[in-house]
Amino acid sequence: MSVERRSFPAFFPHLGFRLRLSLALGFVALLVIIVAAIAVLDITRLHQETEHAISVDGRLSRLSSQIAIKALQSRRYEKDYLLNVRSRDIDSYLKRWKQSNVELGQAIDDYETVAQSPEDRQRINAWHAQLASYEKGIERVEQQVTSGIIQDEQTARTYFANYQSAISLLSDEVVVQAEKKDQEAQATAVTLGQNYDLAVKRVIGLAAVTTIFALLWCILFPIWLARPMRELSSAVQRVADGDLDTRTGITRRDEFGTLARTFDHMASVIQQNTRDLHAQYSRTEAARAEAVAVRAKLSEQLETIEAQQATIREMSVPILPLNERTLVMPLIGALDSARLLIAQESALRAIEQSRALSLILDITGVPIVDTQVAQGLIRIVQAAQLLGCRVMVVGIRPEVAQSIVGLGVDLGEITTFSSLQNSLDAAFSKSRSRFSAN
Repeated sequence: MSVERRSFPAFFPHLGFRLRLSLALGFVALLVIIVAAIAVLDITRLHQETEHAISVDGRLSRLSSQIAIKALQSRRYEKDYLLNVRSRDIDSYLKRWKQSNVELGQAIDDYETVAQSPEDRQRINAWHAQLASYEKGIERVEQQVTSGIIQDEQTARTYFANYQSAISLLSDEVVVQAEKKDQEAQATAVTLGQNYDLAVKRVIGLAAVTTIFALLWCILFPIWLARPMRELSSAVQRVADGDLDTRTGITRRDEFGTLARTFDHMASVIQQNTRDLHAQYSRTEAARAEAVAVRAKLSEQLETIEAQQATIREMSVPILPLNERTLVMPLIGALDSARLLIAQESALRAIEQSRALSLILDITGVPIVDTQVAQGLIRIVQAAQLLGCRVMVVGIRPEVAQSIVGLGVDLGEITTFSSLQNSLDAAFSKSRSRFSAN
């Protein structure tokens, strides 16, 4: 059975679906990137122009005004000095006059650090020359006053008139320059406002076009994309309902066509496998029954193996009676927590049954004694002492002794001997002592 197939337009049918989808999404992404880039560039340009206007024109305007103020201040101190050439405080007037000229020169230097255009730098050189001429006039007047040639205000003003033109010209030029920079700053602000309005309109226009295109794309693209998906979904649902004769019949040349042909092949395979499943069911049931029987047999074998392992573990910790009061427990091989627990249980059980007074632990065959093994031996000693049995440890090799000391294990309560013979002599001696006491 084939699903009814409705035709729909396919853009660039010679291209695969994945490539068409990538191109479509890439076009939208590219459009968004272009809009964002234009907005960022416009905003960056406006920011740079604003910074330029603030940092250059604004500062030059303020510095020009500062130079004008300093020039006027210098002319004021000039008048104070020339009007008081016969005053006792003439030195203080001269000092303030010179200090104002120093501040005027500093203001010109500040202007020079900000100025960038060749015209501004040429103007600064002229200001420096005019200030130098004015300062030269101050020195001349000072010399004339000091030598007594100039003795009244009128003579001083007449003599200094030749040098006043320099400071007057400087003051006039600075005022004009301040007004010019202020006008340039205002013109820049107007230009920035116009550019900002233009950038906002451009961004709004591009955003509107992008929004309209994105809305149309979001409406049309899912419809175009979902049609073959709905056809495949319908075919899948029919197969899921049990109609294994369903086929899509789609013959597209893109990924959807490949998916449809794969689905048709899958449906054929499922149909054939369903027929085979019924034949295999009985064989599967027989195999399952056989597997249950094998599993039961394996369980019995595992129980037998576990019992044998328990017996082997008990035999791995033998306890040998030397006499009715002395026992020897040789430990051979690596000791883990399980073997240490078995050794403790076996030792306590043997002490209880034989009422032994001495237990010799021979660890000559233990290759490594770490913190865990040392703690296990200490527990065996402490438990045996609670039953009234003295425990002696023999067979501690030099490297084992160094390992115990390096680990910081305290064996102070444990009696140790260098050899089995020494421990036997100590055990028999104690047994004879107790026997004699009794």
